[in-house]
Amino acid sequence: MQVILYIETNFLMSFATGRDRATEQLLISPPGGVKFVLPAICIMEAFSRFERDRSAHKERIADLSGQIHEFKRGVVWADRPTRVDRLVQARTEVEVMFGQYEKRFVEAVRFLGTAAGIFTLDYAIIGDALSNRRIHATADNLILSSIVWHALNLPSDRKAFLSENYRDFGANPEAKSALEGAGVKYFRSARSCLDWLNWSATQPDPA
Repeated sequence: MQVILYIETNFLMSFATGRDRATEQLLISPPGGVKFVLPAICIMEAFSRFERDRSAHKERIADLSGQIHEFKRGVVWADRPTRVDRLVQARTEVEVMFGQYEKRFVEAVRFLGTAAGIFTLDYAIIGDALSNRRIHATADNLILSSIVWHALNLPSDRKAFLSENYRDFGANPEAKSALEGAGVKYFRSARSCLDWLNWSATQPDPA
């Protein structure tokens, strides 16, 4: 049986920043029968977060460049050339690291854009989010409503939701109840989710 794995913005950003090996393994070589599904709002949210990171990166580079310029003007420090070289090297490393982040971000978006099921908002989802304020954060509440609405229309599939945002999705009683009511099993880490998916692949389909 196919397993629907709902993911959200943090999963994409976790892969892009390379902060978790299990996330990378899950995205690159998921167990057989796994279908990634995410609300389209998460793609928009990820792009917005990336743009904020890009702006912060440009500010860091500008700050380093300003310091390099000022230190180059110094004439009293005997070790000035060495210190300037270190700053130049640091600027280069920051550029390289952000370049790797951007590359992985694009890679994740392209993969999910072709391999994942991305569903858009409709009136039913928006109406549910407005009527049921299960999570205080508006965007997260909308993501939850999107997943619940989508899952309720797939009663025959095994369904799971992976999100590092445990406070809103895992520890929140209303969110937890809504997910369970839609037949969605919640995971807070890619490792535990991956272990469950591997186990689930060995189980017979429910009668």
